[in-house]
Amino acid sequence: MRNRAVTILVLVWSLSQAFATDKLTFPIRADAEGALKLAYTTNDPAQYERAALSLEQAVRQEPDLALRKSLAYVYLDKLKRPAAAYPHLEEVARQAPDPDWMLMLARAARETGRKNEAAGIYQKIAKSRPRDAWSRFELAKILRELKRPAEARAVLGEALRIDPTNNYARAELAAIELENGRYAEARRLVPEMKAQEPGSADAHALAGEILRKNWDLAGSDAEYRQTLEVNPTDVAARSGLQKNSDARKIRIGATYYQFKDSDNLQQRSLYTTATIPGGGRFSGVFGANWIDFEREPFGRASRIELAAGMLAHVDARLTLFMGLTGFETENLDRKIGFDGAAYYSLPAADFSLGYATRKPVNDSIQAVLAGLTQDVFTGSFTWRVWSHLVISGRGSFAEYADENARTHGIVSAGWAMPWHWLQRAAVEYQILEFSRQTNVYSSPDNEKIIRPVLQLSPRLLDWLTLELRGELPYLIEEKQWGHGISAGLRAKFANGVGIGVTCLRYELPGGQANWSGDGFKVEVNAEF
Repeated sequence: MRNRAVTILVLVWSLSQAFATDKLTFPIRADAEGALKLAYTTNDPAQYERAALSLEQAVRQEPDLALRKSLAYVYLDKLKRPAAAYPHLEEVARQAPDPDWMLMLARAARETGRKNEAAGIYQKIAKSRPRDAWSRFELAKILRELKRPAEARAVLGEALRIDPTNNYARAELAAIELENGRYAEARRLVPEMKAQEPGSADAHALAGEILRKNWDLAGSDAEYRQTLEVNPTDVAARSGLQKNSDARKIRIGATYYQFKDSDNLQQRSLYTTATIPGGGRFSGVFGANWIDFEREPFGRASRIELAAGMLAHVDARLTLFMGLTGFETENLDRKIGFDGAAYYSLPAADFSLGYATRKPVNDSIQAVLAGLTQDVFTGSFTWRVWSHLVISGRGSFAEYADENARTHGIVSAGWAMPWHWLQRAAVEYQILEFSRQTNVYSSPDNEKIIRPVLQLSPRLLDWLTLELRGELPYLIEEKQWGHGISAGLRAKFANGVGIGVTCLRYELPGGQANWSGDGFKVEVNAEF
């Protein structure tokens, strides 16, 4: 507010100087003066447009600095047109680099996407004003937008040393800590904010966000509600309460899958899951699967697989899962196994590790009939390199009960497209290797595939999306191209129900594993 007041005083002085001069012809000066007075009196955007036009004519007639300042102010502050204000502010800064007008230039640069330039201007202003906390606050905001949190943190530290009561700087620092996963540091700032302003809506909203990310939903709800008592329209609090409500919802899902490969194996399966929140950090996870294979001369094999476990959100970064799985094949003993996993999240990356015992092998009808199992180590990562570039990978090592071993890995580099209908373009590299080959199930020896992938998702209606995925797998050893296409529709309804239907077609010629064939899948999910 102090900077705004100084700017207005400078503007008033500029106007008085501009209209006192005889350098301009009287009609142009009079027109500009009258238009400005009328605009300030009525505060009508149309009158500000007329004033800007008059000032443009006056500046072209005689490039007076005071008039240029008035024009820049009208464009930036009254008409919200930073692109129009920018060249005038740039000229003002060149002729008379006053810190208050430099602040306006930095604001125009920021609002027109010149963020690095804006940061440079704010740095100069802060250097020229060693006791000014506000210029450092503005500099920190732009550094945050530029993804330079360490620099922003240091600048806000300077601002708080200059003015320890500045809660805006403290809130900005807490937001940066929160964004970068430094939850303990963010939490320590909340009592300081409340001490400075006991009724601060921002402090309660920030506390609610920290507690939400740490899965203290009840505490988070209380903070958000205190925020709304102070400011009933607070967007962050309303959004946070909705997210907490969503986290408490029961989620169920079912997928029916049918596929017939080129070796005449007919596969049918139904996978169902349910996640039931237990309050706060814990949720129960349950699953039931039906697997059915049919192929001559082996006939038909089917079974039911069950699973139950517990998901525990330890804190904002770490989530653990532990559970039991079981299945029984006709004429064979029941198999019970363990399943566990750990998930760790950072602002720019996610990781997971898992281990499962006596997991069923569903690679062929022979494997199903034999009740073949595997012990599996799994791992995955996702690295959000830039706003559009994501590199991810997943891998597994499995020891089969028949003393075979499988190694599988896939790495993907994907680019998120800026168009709403073109979702993602990626390149994947995959390797699949078994320690020995057998005719009981597909067991390739060092199979390597490079796979370009393109995903499209044009929205047909508000609730209906067309989903398309195309891939061109290239078998390196075979030196042959294949293709894969999936096409379907996905509907999302307001009551939390979603339905997807997808047709599948894959052709992988010459491969050691039989992935060619046609099929479809139907997905249904709901939350309540």
